Amino acid sequence: MIDISTGNEIFKFHPVNSIPSGISAPANIEDMVCDVPSRVASVDINSDGYMDLAYFGDTCGRMWRFDISMPIEVDGSVSESGPDGNLVLTADDWAGAIAFCANTDGECFDAQDQPAVPNTNVEPIYFAPTIVLDDLGRRHVIFVTGDRRDPSSILKSGKLYNFIDDYIPAFLAGGTAVGGGVIKTASTLISDGQVIELAAQSGVEGQFVSSASNNFSSDQGEFVVKFPSNLGDPELGEKGFGVPVVINRVLIFTTYAPELDSSNPCSGGTGFGRIFALDFITGAAALSRIPGVKDSDILQGSSAQQGLAAGATVAEGMPTPAQLTFGARGSVLMSVAFTGGPVAGGSQFIIWELPPLPTRTQTLFWEELL
Repeated sequence: MIDISTGNEIFKFHPVNSIPSGISAPANIEDMVCDVPSRVASVDINSDGYMDLAYFGDTCGRMWRFDISMPIEVDGSVSESGPDGNLVLTADDWAGAIAFCANTDGECFDAQDQPAVPNTNVEPIYFAPTIVLDDLGRRHVIFVTGDRRDPSSILKSGKLYNFIDDYIPAFLAGGTAVGGGVIKTASTLISDGQVIELAAQSGVEGQFVSSASNNFSSDQGEFVVKFPSNLGDPELGEKGFGVPVVINRVLIFTTYAPELDSSNPCSGGTGFGRIFALDFITGAAALSRIPGVKDSDILQGSSAQQGLAAGATVAEGMPTPAQLTFGARGSVLMSVAFTGGPVAGGSQFIIWELPPLPTRTQTLFWEELL
């Protein structure tokens, strides 16, 4: 992080380069050895106008959490700011750590149960996570994985992860952070049975349901989602695309499912773009809860079948990340474009109306003695 007025470094977390303030490096700094292609998702937990946490993923499939809640220390006066100034800002009390590892415990930890860099079945994170608070105040971190650098490879698959982070930033906890001491992994969710399989819907081509019988109910409010093309053995390389969207409990995300011959753009197939919608707490199918879907021809089958649909193949080619447009009276529109293919005759795009935001909202604040 840098001071935009001077260009000077405020905070650095790097395995080789020293931290600007000269303090000793954190013990876990050597863990950050993988590229960070995703954008940063920052969170202001108590709505005081200052960011408290920052999340981003790396190409080794780890989701990092940085506590940026403590005040920045200032050496000098404001009059020394600016490109030619000597104002020094440092953030010695900021800290970073791995919050989640999208792999098995054996890959995520070494023999001493310390964080390790996964070497096999790596699911890189190329897009920022979405951070959502549920009705109980739990902080959900939701993100997709999959190799965006080689999207047409059927050998590289991805998933969607939804985990709850109980970390309380240092500033909100009175100076010392609380919680978040255990790194959650894919094994954590799988061993607890928190797995959703987006399987093909019987009798409706190109449509999918949540956990086949659609009876998945997340007891803990967190889960891992397996995409349709990856349910067999071997998996066929379906991967997540873009930042997931959550609005009125509906979690919306897109995937790209390459075809067996998609690796050759000159003669192979283009693959398919898919859109899914789940309740972000229970994992239940929620595609029919989107007003724009009900008004389109995306959903097929009977009313009962449409009500069970969790996703659908929408178009040929790779999807773009979902873009939201907020209108008057709480209306929200989502647009997604697809690269298309020879059969489709070029690019395609959809525009859907999403569940509207409440016209009247109230935010409640409370303090908890720790």
